[in-house]
Amino acid sequence: MRCLAIDPGSRAWGWAYYDSSAQSIVYGRETFPAHWSFQLRLRRISELTTSLISRYRPELLVVEMQNHTRNVTTLRRLNEIVGVVMLAGEMHAVPVEEIRITEVRFVLIPKPFKRTKETMWQCLQDQCNGDISFLKQGTAKAPAFDASDAVGMAIFAASLKSTKPKEGALYDRLAHITLHYQPLTKRGKVG
Repeated sequence: MRCLAIDPGSRAWGWAYYDSSAQSIVYGRETFPAHWSFQLRLRRISELTTSLISRYRPELLVVEMQNHTRNVTTLRRLNEIVGVVMLAGEMHAVPVEEIRITEVRFVLIPKPFKRTKETMWQCLQDQCNGDISFLKQGTAKAPAFDASDAVGMAIFAASLKSTKPKEGALYDRLAHITLHYQPLTKRGKVG
């Protein structure tokens, strides 16, 4: 199963591509300059999603379901971003599913830990027995936690779509993957 996961945001946007047959993950994050208009950010998100779909040819595109925030304007904008991502998937005939990050974190983060992006990243590293390597290009660094939810969503969704895993099979799969960070563009540059 080849799965592309998107963790949408108007300031930072995380993504991950998981290929279960190769047991590898490529992931990254994009940040958008504060001075960009929301419309320009939507256009860039559309371009990024299309680029990722063209590059990796996923069998499934998953995007984080946006259903809670304290600010109604933020929720509306996040849903507009999700719509752009879903449209890109539809235009490339890639099945698109929304996924609740709370469900992913519930499965991947054991009790009693807080279920946050930071804890997600730490649990992914622990489940991979610390065998995580980063592919660095230029001055790229390992991403902040914006990509951790996307990595978790990609593994979770691909595992659900594969044959019904036995209990613990998701964790067993995590022990055999290699993670690679791959930036799409230099920070703040379009194209």
